[in-house]
Amino acid sequence: MAVKATNQIDLIDLTDGYTINLSSDSHTFIGSEDRVNGTQSIATQVSAYRGNTAIGCTIGTITGAEGAALPSGITAAVGTGTEPIITITATSSLTSGGVINIPVQVNDSITIHKVFSYSIAFKGTDGADGEDGKDGT
Repeated sequence: MAVKATNQIDLIDLTDGYTINLSSDSHTFIGSEDRVNGTQSIATQVSAYRGNTAIGCTIGTITGAEGAALPSGITAAVGTGTEPIITITATSSLTSGGVINIPVQVNDSITIHKVFSYSIAFKGTDGADGEDGKDGT
């Protein structure tokens, strides 16, 4: 009889892995020449799954890049519920893009960090008027 398989391995059951989704994980705020134009907000909903089953989650302390405080001009407010909505607001004090670290707790011992990135679409300065064109060809 021929050998059908060698060096077989056992697979780990991955059906209980955790997945965290943000409905939006980045946003570009409308800017003036050097900062955010006025006050603007974006909302992102957090969904958590264990395998293919939706589960509740909580949001820890939201920070800036590498655990630093959020920069001046940006705030993050967390709603309540099993799929919380985070509202990120930028004001005219914000002058550059960056990231927000969102710690999502799915049980007492597991926290998964999601990153939300933001940028600013700066408006160019008005150029000088050109010379008047000539009539005809």
